[in-house]
Amino acid sequence: MSYKTFDGTSQAVSANRSNRPTVETLGIPSKAYQTITTTNTSASTTLSSTITRISILCTDNDVRYAVGTGTVTAVQTGTDAVTPFIQKDERLDIKVPLNAKIAFISAVDGAAGKIEITELA
Repeated sequence: MSYKTFDGTSQAVSANRSNRPTVETLGIPSKAYQTITTTNTSASTTLSSTITRISILCTDNDVRYAVGTGTVTAVQTGTDAVTPFIQKDERLDIKVPLNAKIAFISAVDGAAGKIEITELA
């Protein structure tokens, strides 16, 4: 049996599975934040200082988000620096820098969105 690698080549897989690709687990849930309600103003939350992965769930309405250190602002509209999008009822698992902050803003003008954040240790 073989599988295709990202560069399109084939690699054999032995029955003892000793040459299988390494899988990185996302982590174990360690801290959950209560629902963060977003509006037309960017709202920022500071994550635990040692966390490098989080899971975010968007409910109610679409939301835009930004991750970083220092001052972090999510941008709703415009041609410059519009921040990443997460759709209603979508969950994203993402890597974040140490000492991260995450900011959210509603992607729909005038409609509140809600976010659930789970830190993964």
